[in-house]
Amino acid sequence: MNDLVPIPLDLFDRIRRAGLDVDAILRRAKLPRSRFSVPKPQGTTAEFFALWHAVEAEGADPGLGLRIGVEVLPDEDNVVSLAAMHSATLGEGLQKLARFKRLVCPEKISIAVEDGEARLRFDWLLTEDAPPTVLTDIIFAGVTNPRAARDEDAYLATASRAHQASCERGDAPATFPLRAPLRRAARSPGL
Repeated sequence: MNDLVPIPLDLFDRIRRAGLDVDAILRRAKLPRSRFSVPKPQGTTAEFFALWHAVEAEGADPGLGLRIGVEVLPDEDNVVSLAAMHSATLGEGLQKLARFKRLVCPEKISIAVEDGEARLRFDWLLTEDAPPTVLTDIIFAGVTNPRAARDEDAYLATASRAHQASCERGDAPATFPLRAPLRRAARSPGL
């Protein structure tokens, strides 16, 4: 298994818009800016986590990940969005997205359906460390917000949009979240 995690091209713009100093974050994460001047930047799981830990250290706002995760971005040139949008059901869309994630990085998404509820679990396969809190928040915001971004941080929102499109076409019944619990380390008890 390759230990490479895609890093969205617009990540630094999103961080800058949140009021953080990108260069300070890269220095703290010990990552040279030149690593991100390629068309499809990648890093190891450890580097990806270091980047997000640096974002946490530079940003005092405990809600930063939730704010970044609900940002709406365009769907242009996004294969995973197109695949999910053309799924017959929400479950099929989620399975396609989980399969895509396994192909592009060492993260596994488990989908368990029981009693009409789907539970999603995200596991990073090449580390024993818990993911940075801000990364967990970004993914959570993307999963629970059907208007969320198309990038790696909010890719599961695409399945929600796909299901929404099926409902609008009359191909599927409307589905609403029963609950959206967030389980993570209790670093920010105020959230």
